[in-house]
Amino acid sequence: MVNLHLDPVGKKKVFDHLIEIGKMSSTGHIGTHLDCCTCAPEKPEYEISAVVLACKDGMPDVETLAELGTLEGKALVLHTVNHETNGYGSPEYFKKETFVSKDTLEKIFELKPLFVIIDSHGLGQSGPTHVSIDKNCEAHHCHVIENADLSS
Repeated sequence: MVNLHLDPVGKKKVFDHLIEIGKMSSTGHIGTHLDCCTCAPEKPEYEISAVVLACKDGMPDVETLAELGTLEGKALVLHTVNHETNGYGSPEYFKKETFVSKDTLEKIFELKPLFVIIDSHGLGQSGPTHVSIDKNCEAHHCHVIENADLSS
């Protein structure tokens, strides 16, 4: 094995391409972060309200989200307990499916949250699907904050 170091800022196009074609996984991310694929949040700091959904037994569906009402100007927190149960970065952590359906994602967009915060590795499978969901969220003025430590 040969160790290779590429500067992710200087070689952003290379990294983006490798992730897009599935040759590089985002499992190397460290800690809580948001991916800015097409744009960054408008402000460097936010103080907002949040609505927390317990997702230990599964991700929310359209009907569950419809009961929330508007989330405009707020954060939607999806508490899956993955971080707490499996430990960040473990094989079990990345095996837990905390993904949402297209219909669920569209319903989230209708509710207009500024952020979706999840204590897991994202809303879609690593690789092109993950990147596509992040880009779609950003197009709807929403950013996904993943790997949040919501441990009790």
